[in-house]
Amino acid sequence: ARRHYGNPRFWVYIYLANRDKIADPDNVAKGTVVTIPSRETYDIDPDNPESVKKAEREATRIRNGQKSS
Repeated sequence: ARRHYGNPRFWVYIYLANRDKIADPDNVAKGTVVTIPSRETYDIDPDNPESVKKAEREATRIRNGQKSS
């Protein structure tokens, strides 16, 4: 996420795009090939504090087992 989006907090969008391959976002199996969604897909902007907060809220929902909004 840091390399592709400029902020590691955007990991959540890589997970969402690859839920079918990743059972646990905190433990991705070595060798897993993932899709990196475009910034536009999730409105990713590392320079916008609201964009970062949105990613953090989504990560909290995922870690708490709630459905994505």
